[in-house]
Amino acid sequence: MAKSVIKTFVVFLFLSLVFQLLLGTETLGNQKIFTPEDTKVLGVKLDMDKNEAVKILGRPRRIKSVYEGAFGADVLYYYYQFGYIRLEPLDDDKYTISLIEINKPHYKGPRNTEVGFHVEQVLNKFPYNKKNEIKENEKELYNVGGKYENYGFITYDDKGRVEEITYCYGGEGFGGYTLSYQIKNDKVVEIIISVMNV
Repeated sequence: MAKSVIKTFVVFLFLSLVFQLLLGTETLGNQKIFTPEDTKVLGVKLDMDKNEAVKILGRPRRIKSVYEGAFGADVLYYYYQFGYIRLEPLDDDKYTISLIEINKPHYKGPRNTEVGFHVEQVLNKFPYNKKNEIKENEKELYNVGGKYENYGFITYDDKGRVEEITYCYGGEGFGGYTLSYQIKNDKVVEIIISVMNV
């Protein structure tokens, strides 16, 4: 009887973990890993249709169109006061957001982070294994679901200063989401949220 209770409990724990991974609610310590839910900022989100995004953000200050051979079409950059969004073509009439860059202070990024935040303020918003060592100018913050699946890391320059904090969800290939904090003098200078569509 006791063995079957323990076995049931172990199976329950295992299924709970799998369910959390599938929902993207995996937590390590007190913080949840980066997930597609974190890509919703400024009222818009990755993969949102261009027309819907413009209804929310308003008309851009400037539009830049750049031909990209991978799409066989132009990619659009819509510039706003906070930075810009990149729009990639799905077909002749439809473009969706593939990248959001915030490069001005006072605009909320994922988990209410902002340009001007100190490195530690960003690191405290996500799981952070402080025991990991720096190897080849990188330090792993966390790794869930296998190598290069759902993970975070810090990149350092040759003088040991933080250059970038990066979080990835869903792997490095098609459909993978990335959140990148560009760092200068221990402060966030850019927040870049993107999805890989090619």
